[in-house]
Amino acid sequence: MSLGVCLLSAVKPHLEGAGIKPVFECDQPGIVATRQATSDIEYLFAVNATHDPLGDPMLGLKAVQAEIDIPDDGRPVYDAILGGPYAMPGTKLVLRGWSRMLSCTPD
Repeated sequence: MSLGVCLLSAVKPHLEGAGIKPVFECDQPGIVATRQATSDIEYLFAVNATHDPLGDPMLGLKAVQAEIDIPDDGRPVYDAILGGPYAMPGTKLVLRGWSRMLSCTPD
């Protein structure tokens, strides 16, 4: 994890300077955020990559509970796996388990 923190501290000022904002805010540093956008649908992926120091040195993952804050851009958020509304933008979501895929679509 320390290499990830070093990379973040080196890259973050450049991203902020270019006006590139995070996909979402999260209270757990081991959650990897990615965004895939096509047409008017945007998919947000929250994947748990938290290393378990007591597990396998190469593959040991640790289950965590994470609080995710998706920016409020006015679009509804849906659960892309189970279907249906997930939460209102701007509210904090809780990730339990390994990963979550959400979709943001226009009204």
